[in-house]
Formats: sequence, C-alpha cells, structure tokens
Amino acid sequence: MIQINELDYPWQEGMRITDIFPMLGYHLKRPPVLVHINGETVRRKNWDETLIPDGSRIRVVRILRGG
Repeated sequence: MIQINELDYPWQEGMRITDIFPMLGYHLKRPPVLVHINGETVRRKNWDETLIPDGSRIRVVRILRGG
C-alpha cells in the first residue's frame, strides 16, 4: 500500500513514479506537477527510473501556470 496525497492506493512491485499518474486522473505521461516521496523531491528527469517502495508517502502538487 502507498499513500498519495493522504489517500491509500495499491502498490505493485516495480512501480515507478510515471505509473501513479493515471491513478490520479492525469492523462499526460509527464503532467505539470511536483513529486515528493517520503519528504524528498524527485526531479522530473528521474520519474521514469525512480521506483516507489511499498509503504511510501507520496505528495503530488499541481503546478499552476498563468500570467
């Protein structure tokens, strides 16, 4: 089990950051968000290779754009 934005989701062996976006309703592989796993920021360039450990607490923060 992992926790994303304080909600519980099932965990799978080999799960990467890009795997959680469809669970959150994002249709883009790289949505405009910041990702923190267990309090550590994960850079966008590392999303494809960063494995999510079971029991992780993940925070996904949407980046707002405007002018």
